[in-house]
Amino acid sequence: MNELTSGQRVRFLRALYGLTRTDFADKLNVPSSTLRNWESRANPELPYKACQNIYSRLSEEVAITFEWLRAGIGPDPDIIVDDGYNEFESLAQVIIDCEKYVKAHGASEHEIRYVANDDWAPFVFLGDVIIGRKQTDTLKQDEGFSMYVDSDGLEHFGFFRDGTVYISKNEDSILDKNLVAQRYIVVYIRRII
Repeated sequence: MNELTSGQRVRFLRALYGLTRTDFADKLNVPSSTLRNWESRANPELPYKACQNIYSRLSEEVAITFEWLRAGIGPDPDIIVDDGYNEFESLAQVIIDCEKYVKAHGASEHEIRYVANDDWAPFVFLGDVIIGRKQTDTLKQDEGFSMYVDSDGLEHFGFFRDGTVYISKNEDSILDKNLVAQRYIVVYIRRII
């Protein structure tokens, strides 16, 4: 994964947890603005102090090397899984949690979806459960992983940036924004391991 910028590596870690920026900043015990700065960095190396902070807070939960965090050298991080983990009980709990979230935040404005492939790893993986909040306005420039429903009713995952809807992680495939019938901004991701 050496091609990732330092900011993309920090976003990769946040995606592993499926957390919002605010929740991930709380986990790292830093202000959201600091995390936003780390995630926006375009240079290859992350500052040493940032690496120390992230590594000290995540290394017991994530298989990560300091070298990967600092410069992208080494194996990709992964969540450390407890061998006693029961996948079926966990899946049931995830579904219950998602249904509670939708009920609490407005069932008519949210959709629950299951990710059908790994095309968007590390943002979402096969089997992940996501919740999208309906955006009723025209497409906005706000970044965030979203689900788009086109005029034919087909669903696509992607990002809206610089006036373009990218439906490929490598940004080599786009969706005409005029064909977007509905956008659901992904607001909640639960990983099924």
